[in-house]
Amino acid sequence: MGLAVNTPSSTSNNMLASYARAIKVMIVDDSAVVRGLVSRWIGEESGMEVVARHPNGLKAVNDVALSKPDIIILDVEMPVMDGLEALPQLLRGKPGVKVVMASTLTQRNAEISMKALSLGATDYIPKPDSNSGITTSASFRTDLIARIKSLGGVRRALALAPAPAIGAVSSLQRGAALKAPVAKPLEASKLRPFSAIAPRILVVGSSTGGPQALAKLFKVIGPHIANLPVLVTQHMPVTFTAILAKHLGDASGRPSNEAEHREPLKPGIFMWRRVVITCV
Repeated sequence: MGLAVNTPSSTSNNMLASYARAIKVMIVDDSAVVRGLVSRWIGEESGMEVVARHPNGLKAVNDVALSKPDIIILDVEMPVMDGLEALPQLLRGKPGVKVVMASTLTQRNAEISMKALSLGATDYIPKPDSNSGITTSASFRTDLIARIKSLGGVRRALALAPAPAIGAVSSLQRGAALKAPVAKPLEASKLRPFSAIAPRILVVGSSTGGPQALAKLFKVIGPHIANLPVLVTQHMPVTFTAILAKHLGDASGRPSNEAEHREPLKPGIFMWRRVVITCV
């Protein structure tokens, strides 16, 4: 039996194969209509595939280590085990998986989604409040696919599977992989030195994955921003923005509220504005 040896060629093949592999998605929702529609939408996209569909959190937890998804679309309200209860078990069962909470636009579900972000969910997506609404909502489909592609792009840039033996990658796989961009080595983040000129205002913009990143950011910098106003724009529905403002205000220890028209900027106070992004 021959030995598998890592050479520059085999390592390159491994990196290319990692890029070429489809983004694996698990769908967890108690609605058969939602599971079917989302599966069809994902199936119509190149570079992604549905590896599992489950009607409740318990089934997903029992299967996550076997199906090994890259991304999980997780409903909030389900029988047997809801999304919030399933979330930490899914994260333990498949370390590194990206979980997107899906919930209808109610005050309760918005609170649960924000709680899920603090427990390790990567993002959220608002669902229409009926099956017919989901069927006819082009924006829900567009937003969902955009999130999967965005989060899957992070996975493709970071994940490197064990190197295969020489010749283990087929010519077909190599041909598909060569169409993908070549991976570049990741460099450690470098912080620029503070400017000699003190800033007069801090402005932060975020979208997919933003709420979780914002919570980490403002927890760290909260004690250091008492002397300047802070403006945040986040692509999210209005039901969520007020709750997110409260959560990040708690994390930072600073007052935080949604901005009102012509409201003056004040040092040490977070001002929020919902951003609606339209693709043309």
